[in-house]
Amino acid sequence: MFKKLNELDGSFLKVSKFNVVLTVILNIIFRVLGRWDYTVLLGSMVGLGITTFFYYSICVSVPKALGYGDPELAQKSIRASRSMRTVVMAVGLIVAIKLPWFNIWATIVPLLFTRISIGFIHIDTEGEEENK
Repeated sequence: MFKKLNELDGSFLKVSKFNVVLTVILNIIFRVLGRWDYTVLLGSMVGLGITTFFYYSICVSVPKALGYGDPELAQKSIRASRSMRTVVMAVGLIVAIKLPWFNIWATIVPLLFTRISIGFIHIDTEGEEENK
């Protein structure tokens, strides 16, 4: 079911690495503010896991759906995948917010990291293309 990581598009690995860096920065910010404890670490790890799963499933399901010959079938597959990802993300967040072991903000903030990572990687890629 799961593709090997080396078979995935390089963007997944780049985004995931960038997300890890942003998670470390998030923990440092909590530490500097004097608000860091184990709940921040656990919450940020859960948030990182959710966002990594979300992006991984996009990297796997969209190319698979685009491989279908029928555009209608591809669209249905992408919708179903998006619904599944949303449900998994919602359940993960609800569990993390309800349990006392996870800091709410440290769990929610990493969900923004993928979009930030893609933005930075896109800017970096544009600079490389201009230099060629």
